[in-house]
Amino acid sequence: MGDVSRYKRLAMRTKLNLVVFFVLLAAAFSGRAQGELVAGYGLFSSVEVDNTFYSPSVSKIITLDEQYNSHSDALGPWVVGYKHAFGRNFAVGLLGVVASMRTNYFGGKDENGSVVDTKQRVLSTQYSTLVRMYYSWINIRNLNVYSSLAAGLSYESAKNSTESKYLDKFSPAYQANLLGIRVGSKLGAYLELGYGYAGVASVGLSLYL
Repeated sequence: MGDVSRYKRLAMRTKLNLVVFFVLLAAAFSGRAQGELVAGYGLFSSVEVDNTFYSPSVSKIITLDEQYNSHSDALGPWVVGYKHAFGRNFAVGLLGVVASMRTNYFGGKDENGSVVDTKQRVLSTQYSTLVRMYYSWINIRNLNVYSSLAAGLSYESAKNSTESKYLDKFSPAYQANLLGIRVGSKLGAYLELGYGYAGVASVGLSLYL
């Protein structure tokens, strides 16, 4: 029953995001808003900073101080977005984020105190969709300085290659950018600084429609 309720909530939030998308698209075709496509790459998403989704069994790997040694390699977050500006200062849009992470866990002794060379690899992938609101502090020719706040839903899956375990979960997704800077005319570049699922820093390209 828990899984059924969870997927019903996911379906409802997906429908709400689609409604937002079509409202923004209709506004663009009516000429009441300016559309913008963005695509970029982020560094250090909140999930990468706080990697607590999955860890190996204590019975498999124990170090001398009963703590895991680990090493992580992350790819992403990759970011794509679509937004509309309503006037010079306010904009609303959708943001999609994809990130993956590979973490190797290893230790020096097992639970019996024997020296072992055991390693477990956990592969995790995360897909997030968020509704984002923007406010421009400066919006002049070829320069836009803004802040943004986003909230949505994330799906994450992880597989332990050694124990053959597979886990997945849904969780709230968020992104708060204190500072965003876009430079350029129709085709431009942007830099965003903040915290959340899109990373503490994100750079990319922006295209006015």
